[in-house]
Amino acid sequence: MNKFLYNTNDDVEKIVIDGYEVPHDRSLIVMLPKYYHIPNIHTKDIIYLSMVDIWGMENADTICSELFSKVAIARMKRRLHKRGLLSGKPTITPQELKKISIEKSHNGDKCEWCGEECYILHEHHYPIPERLGGTQTVRICPNCHYTYHLLCKNYEILY
Repeated sequence: MNKFLYNTNDDVEKIVIDGYEVPHDRSLIVMLPKYYHIPNIHTKDIIYLSMVDIWGMENADTICSELFSKVAIARMKRRLHKRGLLSGKPTITPQELKKISIEKSHNGDKCEWCGEECYILHEHHYPIPERLGGTQTVRICPNCHYTYHLLCKNYEILY
């Protein structure tokens, strides 16, 4: 690995560092040697850590946003934070959080009542409540669960 990779030639089609293809229009990638010894670390993570060391967290995010997507940067931060290589809680913008929430909400789990894909499903005793000895459950979304209990207040239920 190189500490600095300069790419000023627009005729270069691609540059590959440790299997990561760097777009040819990027002018400078910094990789500090002090991170080379870390076992099982992604090259992207070394680049990000190096940028944080040199320019600070906020500036590193701006600089890295030209190399990586915001989602990829958030993923790198979480990965580095879990390994104890970044201090503090990883930061995320509201837009990134929304995008991740939407991605997770479409993970294939569906509410058994409305059929919508959901990230969170509640196990609900139905048709007989657990307090009355019910053992059957359904997996329903929070909206259906809330609506069910709201309607229960307005009706006398025949079990």
